[in-house]
Amino acid sequence: MEFFRPYYKTTDNVNICKPRAYYVPFGEKQKYSSERTDSQRFVSLNGEWSIEEYKSILDVEDFWNATPSDKINVPSCVQYYGYDYFQYTNIWYPFPYNPPIVPNENPAYHYMRTFEYEKTKGEKVYFITEGVDSCYYLYVNNTFVGFTQITHKLTEFDITPYLVDGENKIDMLVLKWCVGTYLEDQDKWRFTGIFRDVYLLKRPENHITDYKITTEVDGENAKVKFAYNDKQKVNVTFNGISKQTCGEEVIFEVENAKLWSAETPYLYDMTISCNGENIFEKV
Repeated sequence: MEFFRPYYKTTDNVNICKPRAYYVPFGEKQKYSSERTDSQRFVSLNGEWSIEEYKSILDVEDFWNATPSDKINVPSCVQYYGYDYFQYTNIWYPFPYNPPIVPNENPAYHYMRTFEYEKTKGEKVYFITEGVDSCYYLYVNNTFVGFTQITHKLTEFDITPYLVDGENKIDMLVLKWCVGTYLEDQDKWRFTGIFRDVYLLKRPENHITDYKITTEVDGENAKVKFAYNDKQKVNVTFNGISKQTCGEEVIFEVENAKLWSAETPYLYDMTISCNGENIFEKV
């Protein structure tokens, strides 16, 4: 008997944040760094997690109340730790082809870890994974947060309402197969697990979410355009010039523009400042 909804049999993603431009915000007084781990707002959850294997998803009940007995490093793949088996396929599906049916012989892996957090007024916390094969259920402090599939993507959950002062617990149930696997079949090794970075982002309550940077070249000159749809007041600094906007497109004129090429890969610095955050871009 399943104690949670079988989202893995559908094309659903549940409670995930809308897709956005990729960035890691830094603190208001921080300078540019190429290492995102230098950000005061970035908290890595990589490292040792507890893990428990279920031979079939049908064996799983209220996993979030259980304590896994083994350990695994994250990011990694479970096959390198003695679970499941190594499998390579190219022209054939790795399980009996019967879309959209997902086989019952579907191994599941309960990942668990804890972290310390002090609740801060006006702060939001996001849980982010950059690659999990093939899907996962997320619980924080024994409460269901959401479900996501699509293996090679960044997924973001707002976990602010689920956090407490002190120790917090994350439980993830990672499945080997889901209905999305039918769309991800390709010439590759079949690996399972949290295979890319996992981290938290601590952000102000009213933060910029998504934006778009475009460039137009006109002879020796160029235009750099910054656009976003949020209502927050944003300060954009580019090429030594700062402009403030609140939902309107910002345009910077660049004379004698240095164009990027493989031989001369010149990039201009842009800083996006909003409500105590700095986001650094290379244009």
